[in-house]
Amino acid sequence: MVQRTRNVGVDEMQLRMCDNGHLLRPRRYEHRLPPKALELDVALTALRQWGDKHISDRPPRLLRRKADNKQVIAALVPKGARVLRPEEVETVPGPGLKTSQSAGAR
Repeated sequence: MVQRTRNVGVDEMQLRMCDNGHLLRPRRYEHRLPPKALELDVALTALRQWGDKHISDRPPRLLRRKADNKQVIAALVPKGARVLRPEEVETVPGPGLKTSQSAGAR
């Protein structure tokens, strides 16, 4: 607990020094996956959902369509069928998600 308190104090001090111009904040870079890597999301989603089905009845994460919050699954569709674009889908906590609070309560 002493270490955590010390770190919070150091972080606050560094923020104040940055605000006063005594330290420079590090640059932050945003990384984006290229289109080929984004295409893997469908395969990875299928593998994750297979594992959820066969390993746990309570998946830690779910995919849903942003427009109506309907659950999304990986599936085979006919060529030319409308498919969801990545920006139309979001990952949300599922019933099996273990948080640091629930892990500590065990």
